Amino acid sequence: MSLTKEEIIEAVKASQQTKPVDSHKVTEWLFRGLVALLLFLGNNIRVLQIDQGIAQQAILNDINILKRDKEYEKEQYEEFKQILSKPRFTKDDFDQSITPLRTQLNQNTGELNRRSTITGEAEKRISRLEYLMEEFVALKKK
Repeated sequence: MSLTKEEIIEAVKASQQTKPVDSHKVTEWLFRGLVALLLFLGNNIRVLQIDQGIAQQAILNDINILKRDKEYEKEQYEEFKQILSKPRFTKDDFDQSITPLRTQLNQNTGELNRRSTITGEAEKRISRLEYLMEEFVALKKK
């Protein structure tokens, strides 16, 4: 399927024959392109203005939050200074506050010891009585 010389020459001549460009159509296409460009730019400018307004509002909100946090930290600092200005709880304060508890503990320990002694003595007497009863039962059987 090779082309003949005449077919090639006709094809070249046909490609060299161009139609004259209509200047009205070119102007119309340029105008349409310009309108599209203006619409595109206008829309982008509007979007950027909206974005800028949103960004400004976000920055203002951040500034307000930072101010509120700073005031809160100031209050916390003042409260901390007040706590530190008060006298601290020392070992002497601890010993003084624990004295009633120690006294009560010593009394309870003494009472427990006294009751342990009484219980021990009662157990000894019960053991002695059980032994005597066993001897009595053994004598009675005889």
